Amino acid sequence: MLSFFLSLLFWLQTPAAALERVQVELWPDYDQPSLLVLISGDLPAGTPLPAEVTVPLLPGARLNAVARIRSDGTMIDDVTYRTSPDGQQLTLTTPDLSFRVEYYVPYTADGDERRFTFTWTAETPVNQFRVSVQQPTAATNLTTTPAGTPRTGFGGLQYTDLPAQALALGDSYQVQVRYTTASGELSAPSETAAFSNNVVDTPAAAEGNSASSSTLRWVGIGAGAVVSVGLIGYGVYMLAQSRRPVEPVRPTRARPGRQATAGGAVRFCHQCGQSVQPGDRFCRNCGTAVKQR
Repeated sequence: MLSFFLSLLFWLQTPAAALERVQVELWPDYDQPSLLVLISGDLPAGTPLPAEVTVPLLPGARLNAVARIRSDGTMIDDVTYRTSPDGQQLTLTTPDLSFRVEYYVPYTADGDERRFTFTWTAETPVNQFRVSVQQPTAATNLTTTPAGTPRTGFGGLQYTDLPAQALALGDSYQVQVRYTTASGELSAPSETAAFSNNVVDTPAAAEGNSASSSTLRWVGIGAGAVVSVGLIGYGVYMLAQSRRPVEPVRPTRARPGRQATAGGAVRFCHQCGQSVQPGDRFCRNCGTAVKQR
C-alpha cells in the first residue's frame, strides 16, 4: 500500500521549471577503472515542493546514488526515481531544494590512452552549469576540449575547471577528455575505513529502475544515523553552494557488515565535509568546532 501511494505521488508531480545550479564532477579512474560522474543540483528558492527533476545519463550508466539534500546539509536516499527505457534519463522527485545523483560509466581505453565525452542536454533550464574534471593519480597529459583552468585540489590531485555557463531548454553541453596512464593506478583504490560494521545495502525507492542501479551502500554512524558510501565528495556540493572553486573531500569507505534500517541522516563538518559522530564537539578530521543544533 505504501509503495502504491509513493508511486501515485511520483506521477502527480509537476516538473521543475528551472534549476538554479548544477555542479558536475568527472572523476575517471577514481575507485574503479571507469568514469565516476557526480551531479549536485539546486532548485531556485520558492520552487513548489515536492518537485520532479530530470537529469540526463550517459549511455551505459550504472547508478551509485540518488538522494535529496536537506536544508541542514544531511543527505537521504528516500527519494522516488525512475530511469527511462533507454537508460539515458533519470527522473527523481525531491521534497527538498537540493539533490544528488552519482553513477559510473565506461570510458574508451586504447593502449595507455583513455578518453571519454561527457554530454548534457538540458531537459530543464539551468541558470549556472559547472563542470570540473579530476585528473587520475597516474595520469599524464590530461586535456579537455573546451580548455579549462587547472588547479591543485584536495590531496594534491589536479583538477580542470570548465567555465560556468547558463543552459536554456534543449541546449547541449559537451566536454571531451583525454589522458595517458601507463600503470592504470586508481586515485582511491579500495580500502577499509575505521568505522563500525553497521553497514546496509538498501534498495532505492525507485519505480522501474534497472537491477544494476537499485542498490545503495550505507555506513551507519551512531544509532539510526547513516550516510551513503555512494555520496562521494560531499564537500564538492557544499562548496558549489557558495560558488567557489570545488574542493572535494576524502570519500567514506566501509566494510561489509550487518543489515540496518535505511532512511536516516548524518551530520557533517561545515568546514571540511567529513561526517560528525554523535557527541563530537570538534571535527575529527580538521579540528573545527562542530556547530550545535
